[in-house]
Amino acid sequence: MLAPYRRLCLHRILVAGPLGLPEDERAVLLCANHTSWWDGFLLREVHRRQGAGRPLYTVMLASQRRRFPWFRWMGALGLEPGRPASLRRVFRFLYQERRRRPYWLAFFPQGRIRPSFARPLDFRPGVRLMVRAIHPGWVIPTAIHLEPLRHPAPTAFVVMGAPIDTARDPSPEALEAATTLLLDRLQEWLSRVGEHAAEKWEEFLAEHTAQYQIRT
Repeated sequence: MLAPYRRLCLHRILVAGPLGLPEDERAVLLCANHTSWWDGFLLREVHRRQGAGRPLYTVMLASQRRRFPWFRWMGALGLEPGRPASLRRVFRFLYQERRRRPYWLAFFPQGRIRPSFARPLDFRPGVRLMVRAIHPGWVIPTAIHLEPLRHPAPTAFVVMGAPIDTARDPSPEALEAATTLLLDRLQEWLSRVGEHAAEKWEEFLAEHTAQYQIRT
């Protein structure tokens, strides 16, 4: 529905990862920083490329879901900040859905839009409920950054790290640290290559894969 408009607002979407995601029947949580209105659509593009036909749900502000009704048709789940009952309702739906079938879930633990260079990222504790809702599953730390480069519309960069088993019950602090590391690496690389980032993207992919191989 929004593809033509997105093409006007975003020049290109460049994706790195996920690294080493097992091909199993587990659910997947994309745990990402929140830097623009387009972030949900960027993760939807990741899901389109990698999701293997599984449904995608995205947790978003209930006010935005009411304002744009078509978000409901795209699997958006409304959350009202400061209302524990709202968080429990989303958790209950995701937990019950997980018993029925595996799915992908997009979640932004910051709970608000912030520049991708802001530190700390300030992940909220609610992400732990999302981790437990999809268990057994995989959590993929995901970094999102938009850069204008040489075009009127920005290029979107989406970098995914190594999957984390929900059995480890990763803390908000651990997920924030993993996402921060991805952002720092991406932004350091962008500072080196500058306006040629799109043309040199294969170079970043090679570096990103090499980092994963070193860690494993």
